[in-house]
Amino acid sequence: MFSIPAFLIMGISKSILQLYFSLFLYAIPSATVIPSLTTLASNNSSDNQKGTVLGILRSLGALARSLGPILSSFLFWKFGTFTCYFIGGMCLSYPLWLIFKLDRRVNFTEKEE
Repeated sequence: MFSIPAFLIMGISKSILQLYFSLFLYAIPSATVIPSLTTLASNNSSDNQKGTVLGILRSLGALARSLGPILSSFLFWKFGTFTCYFIGGMCLSYPLWLIFKLDRRVNFTEKEE
């Protein structure tokens, strides 16, 4: 939830203070999301599948970190700062929407045997 305003503020920032504030907002999920996702993936996979699941998770993360800058660079240079960060912020809205649609009755702490 912090990433969306961070991207939007970064796109419209006119001063260094606004830029630093957006970077602060972006640092919060950057520091917490990967450890949380790794923990969820580890806890919700069987013991004999942990390596495969975590390998896929980390591989997809590496793919996103390599393709993301290429796509965002294209958007930045073709359409400008605001459009680039606005599209980035809107893309981050989709996972947020998925989170709110989750069935709250699911118990992630129980492992299937």
